[in-house]
Amino acid sequence: ALASTGDPKAGMALYRKGIEVDPGSPDAYSQLGIALARQANYEEAIPYLAKAIELNPQDAITPGNLCGALALSSGRTKDAIEYCQQAATVLPDDPQIYANLAVALSNAGRGDEAIAQLEKASELLPGDATIHRNLAVGLAQRGRLDDAIQHLEKSLKLAPGFADGYFYLGAMYSSRGRLADALAQWRRLVEMQPNH
Repeated sequence: ALASTGDPKAGMALYRKGIEVDPGSPDAYSQLGIALARQANYEEAIPYLAKAIELNPQDAITPGNLCGALALSSGRTKDAIEYCQQAATVLPDDPQIYANLAVALSNAGRGDEAIAQLEKASELLPGDATIHRNLAVGLAQRGRLDDAIQHLEKSLKLAPGFADGYFYLGAMYSSRGRLADALAQWRRLVEMQPNH
């Protein structure tokens, strides 16, 4: 909470002080881990998030954050897959866990399984543009362009400011022979970013 209000370093310093004052506080460990992960310090975040779960196994938020930190850290793919799968059994309605599991599976070269996890995430959170965008990428990599187009179209409806999405959608339309649609997407991109 404090670390996301504008001064992450000050927030992290307060969480560290909280741990020093009360080393049994799962909230301080969790908040510090979350703050570190938001700063892309995944390796440093992981032990704090793990400690928060150790101190409070009923925590409903921290497992998803640990799953994400593991999925995004380098060299921890196997751990991420195992932990995210465990977290999904505890929190089966958390779309972010499935999205993070998809990242880990994709990093392990398990694209079909990653797509299945993104589809679960999309069912749980149909209005998330990033999930649809990631699903479009995975589907396109698997040669499922028609499905990829549908998800990229959804993503752009939800987040029309994603300029590169128009480029990719234009390329997908072009590969399907839909040249007028492709040109319309590329024009939109150029309107948004004239130097693109």
